[in-house]
Amino acid sequence: MIFAVEPMETTVLPYWIQIVQAIGPTAIAVTALIVTAYFAYRQWATARDKLRLDLFEKRYAYFIALRDFMIFVIQHGQPDQKSFNEFSREMVGAEFVFSQELIKYIESVRSERRSYVQ
Repeated sequence: MIFAVEPMETTVLPYWIQIVQAIGPTAIAVTALIVTAYFAYRQWATARDKLRLDLFEKRYAYFIALRDFMIFVIQHGQPDQKSFNEFSREMVGAEFVFSQELIKYIESVRSERRSYVQ
């Protein structure tokens, strides 16, 4: 027995549907790219803001140490060895979070105060 295969009917789609079929995958890919780029940008912005916050917290700790030392010097006229050692210990690592200009200032405070330490 031989089966006869009848040819399928072909339907011609309207032209605008053919265009949508051709552009559809590209439009989906472009949309996915835009969404991915947006999320990548937001992650970058969040990381940048977190870095700023972390640097602020570290810089603020150094600021408090310098402020406390200067208050001690103003109140007592000159630093004692204990306050100078505490100040020096708290300022370790400041060169990693401050500009060279501020590091020079901190070093000038250290060197100036060394001459007064009893």
